[in-house]
Amino acid sequence: MDKKMKSIGKPVLFLIALLALMLAIGGCSPQAPASEVPASETPNAESPGSEAQAEDPYNKVIPFELPDLDGNIVSISDFEEKYVLINFWATWCTYCDQEMPDLQKLQDNYGDELVVILVNVQEKEEEVGAYLEKRGLSMLTVLDQKGEVSGMYGVTGMPSSYFVTPDQRVIGYVAGMMSYETMEQSLEYVKEQYEATK
Repeated sequence: MDKKMKSIGKPVLFLIALLALMLAIGGCSPQAPASEVPASETPNAESPGSEAQAEDPYNKVIPFELPDLDGNIVSISDFEEKYVLINFWATWCTYCDQEMPDLQKLQDNYGDELVVILVNVQEKEEEVGAYLEKRGLSMLTVLDQKGEVSGMYGVTGMPSSYFVTPDQRVIGYVAGMMSYETMEQSLEYVKEQYEATK
């Protein structure tokens, strides 16, 4: 799948430059072979409140609550006053796997102002926990086991990332794997847009 940047804010020039910065092209379809993710459990991109709603720059982020690996309920609203990167992913997705070290680096470098939320789509808790432990990843991870939240966000391929402002607005969306440079550039863009509109 070709990677693309979808504009959530009005500026266009930055988005073109951002697209040029994406060094690795690719993404994984949420519809993996039946042995990996049963077709009956794949996300429904046509569900209410899907992509169009998530992309409206003047709407609040689509609210959701999901359990983390300890069974605690995590809400996107828990992170008001911080920037948030919502990353939809799966362990079987090659591009997700390649992106993980850079996401961890971003969380480590910007942890005072940014929360990276990994939303795992339709996999078992044990599987996800083993994956994170093996790779030494410590980002907040929640489980979208029914694919409902990925459907709400109109996710049609993984990884898919949404950048959220401290006042809970979606400002940027990247479909496909990001380099670390792209992540930093995207975060800076979101900061600029937030400061200009708050």
